[in-house]
Amino acid sequence: MRVKLIVRTDSLTRSNDPAGFRSSDRCAPLVRAFCHWHSIPYEDTFVLIAAKVEKHSPLRAVGKRMTHGIDVGFGEYPIELNERVIEDIQIAAAGDFHDIICEAIKRECFSRSDNDWKEYLRKNVYDLRGWALQEKKQKLEEIASELPSSRYAEARIFRTLHASDKKKAGATLDPE
Repeated sequence: MRVKLIVRTDSLTRSNDPAGFRSSDRCAPLVRAFCHWHSIPYEDTFVLIAAKVEKHSPLRAVGKRMTHGIDVGFGEYPIELNERVIEDIQIAAAGDFHDIICEAIKRECFSRSDNDWKEYLRKNVYDLRGWALQEKKQKLEEIASELPSSRYAEARIFRTLHASDKKKAGATLDPE
């Protein structure tokens, strides 16, 4: 298996911004505060990366690969990233990080068990700071391969995305 890193955007112009492309969270102050209180890495400047695995599909001709679920995420235009970006990934999640954190907040506030939300986070959020490149890659592949094809593992880098991060740097991003 090979992990495929995809960023989706609603504007190709925005993705080519010399200042760099960045993502945003709904309810960022709440997510930031929860992450801070519970020592989960969070930065206001980040890029949301969908991590999917390529699997051989019996429905395709031998030797061809099918990447399951690349159509998930936000934005009309998918941009594939090169694997060098894995070095900068700081956090990974078994699904949408924002949604996982919001669910953990809900569980912390309304659960009768203090361990419910902690166990939920332990199973769904991974702090990859200080991990070696190969360890990060293996964890992303593991998370992404365990999810149904309709979902994606999310990885985050705490910086903006630049043209050199794109798989085919310098290539046109025109969808046609």
